[in-house]
Amino acid sequence: MILEEYLSPASIQEALGILQSYQGQAQIIAGGTDLIPELKKQTRRVRCLVDISGVEELKKIGLDGDDIKIGAGVTHTEIASSKLIIDKFPALAKAASEVGSPQIRNIGTIGGNICSARPAADTIGPLIGYGAEVKIASDQGENWLALEELFTGPGETILKPGEILTEILIKPPIPETHSSYTKFGPRKALAVAIVSVTSVITLDPGSGKCKEARIVLGAVAPTLIRCLESEEVLVNKKITEDLAAQAGSLAAQSCQPISDIRGSAEYRREMVKILVRRALEQTMQGAEQR
Repeated sequence: MILEEYLSPASIQEALGILQSYQGQAQIIAGGTDLIPELKKQTRRVRCLVDISGVEELKKIGLDGDDIKIGAGVTHTEIASSKLIIDKFPALAKAASEVGSPQIRNIGTIGGNICSARPAADTIGPLIGYGAEVKIASDQGENWLALEELFTGPGETILKPGEILTEILIKPPIPETHSSYTKFGPRKALAVAIVSVTSVITLDPGSGKCKEARIVLGAVAPTLIRCLESEEVLVNKKITEDLAAQAGSLAAQSCQPISDIRGSAEYRREMVKILVRRALEQTMQGAEQR
């Protein structure tokens, strides 16, 4: 399949029309930080690239009532520097600040990071931790679904040809909700995570006990995963060092890491145990400082 056209629609509807006309042989591109390398390696082939980087309605961060909406075309740099995101969803701001290099963050988009569906993708963990929903548009209309329902495997989603992820919605956090994002990679910069952990904890203001917990692991399963057993063990308890360590051990048992050039499965499990404990401790330290 040889690339025939490169088109730049001015609206979502125009982009949808192009996708429909190419019947599965066109590909959306925004920043292109994942797609361009795939095209160069010929691991992906398309007849038409549909560049949505100029669609203004996809490039906004704002409030819809109390909810925060982020356009799929918003860059990682814009998310990392947004006061609204920093104040309400600090783990997402931190994750966006750790995507690739400054050049990648300046052109790479949150929608692209999601749709690439990489198990090590930085922003997906915090978004799942905060209970994000995504809007999917097609020529049949629009629908919303929970972000964690989008992924089916490494690099794979339920998106069909002709559909575009256009927007992310995050409801405002419950008072006394605290979060952290941490990842471990082979170097301090430009690192693809060997393991990443997002921790989102809501505390009871009176007792200081955990009311609700979300722990999301990246790079240790075919998709990012919630650690449900770890979350359950935290609820209705004060999060101590011992309890955080117990949650880490449960998380290590629940993941399905592979061995690859960046680390063995056994090494990843051990890092999950350590990083979950560390993420919970960081979250609680943040709660104490606020």
